Amino acid sequence: GNYNYQGDIRQIAKGLQEDVARLAKESLDAGGDGQVDIVGFSLGGQIIREYLAQMVRSMETEEDDRPHHIANAIIIASPNKGSWAYAQSQKIPWPAGAISNQAANAYFAWSADNGQPINATAAALEQLKPDSSFMERVANRYATNVSYSTLYGDISGTVKQNLFGVQLGGKTSIGDTLLTADSASDIPNINEESYSFDSDVDVNVKIDIGNSSVAAELEFPTPMDYWKWQHRDLIEQPEIHQKVLEILEGV
Repeated sequence: GNYNYQGDIRQIAKGLQEDVARLAKESLDAGGDGQVDIVGFSLGGQIIREYLAQMVRSMETEEDDRPHHIANAIIIASPNKGSWAYAQSQKIPWPAGAISNQAANAYFAWSADNGQPINATAAALEQLKPDSSFMERVANRYATNVSYSTLYGDISGTVKQNLFGVQLGGKTSIGDTLLTADSASDIPNINEESYSFDSDVDVNVKIDIGNSSVAAELEFPTPMDYWKWQHRDLIEQPEIHQKVLEILEGV
């Protein structure tokens, strides 16, 4: 369904309770087992985790748990350990921070939903900081009787940068350009099945340092086939759709 992607994840997850209960009842009415398979992309993955945290009232007192009805939880390109890109953009000092902030703001705007910019102070973004109380909550309150799977992009980038006449660079994982592979693949305290989708790309970085400003220009290769696993486009790839079907079919 539709929801405010910049809102409080806890409130969004509460709305999911009614939908899951309805689907479970429809399954039972049709002679099924009342179990529901759920797939979440990006923020959707954390909504799933919060939904399960709400149903599991206490890890120590099982009788307080409520039926969550989830059999399979497939989490795609979601910040299971928080959003590194957002956190870094908020804490790096000038001048490096100016470059990071510029890149982060441009990316958040570019990856916006329906062309609407993502507010840097949105509740959801604050909750997705790696050290937030929300991330701590979903890491420590979870359902154990669910089959978890993570699907994520892992782009290896060779970054080349000429700074004061010195050529710098090196090959490193840049995840899906928004999330690190570690955050998207690993759900804390959960023994999940993880599936990576990889590609390699060369990126040239040009930095112009002025008296009171810093400008960064990134040169990407063309065509952009390298970038099929970037965060915004990953969910559209047929390989992702096929893997989801294979997981649900038990292949």
